[in-house]
Amino acid sequence: PDAMDEAARYIAPTSGRLEMLDVPLAVVSATDDPVHPVEVGAGWVSAAPRAALRTVTLDEIGADPAVLGTQCLAALRDAQDPARP
Repeated sequence: PDAMDEAARYIAPTSGRLEMLDVPLAVVSATDDPVHPVEVGAGWVSAAPRAALRTVTLDEIGADPAVLGTQCLAALRDAQDPARP
């Protein structure tokens, strides 16, 4: 219950805050997660100067939870790539 209360009080970063981010941002979103819409992750990536998005499905996470870490590291590599616009 405490974790749920804490999560309910959490305020996500604003676009303005993300625009000031000076480190790479890696975002992994599940395309079929109704609680955490992929559009939010896409918005974060659009706002941050050096960011990348990778997507997974909830079934992929269920079959292999490590897919989150794998995709996050891939997104981080993408975000650090100086050739990216």
